[in-house]
Amino acid sequence: MAENDIPKQMDYFLKKENFEKMKKAFNAKSSPGKADIDAFNAEVKDVNNSLNTFNSINTNINNTRNNVLKDWNDSEKTFADSHMPYYK
Repeated sequence: MAENDIPKQMDYFLKKENFEKMKKAFNAKSSPGKADIDAFNAEVKDVNNSLNTFNSINTNINNTRNNVLKDWNDSEKTFADSHMPYYK
């Protein structure tokens, strides 16, 4: 995860930061031209695509983490059940 997934998630944060800078510059202009609007819309599309990738990876990481934790708990229960005596 650390080598493959996290760098892809970090990409979203970098793109979001760049988008916020561009948005601030865009809003500072009194009358943006067509080129400015097209560049802004392209940046919005890029950030949205990055967000979708981020969400997908985050869901995958969470599911993997939950599965590993479930396996751990199941193994611990099996081990404890086989090594701990029960008294009735």
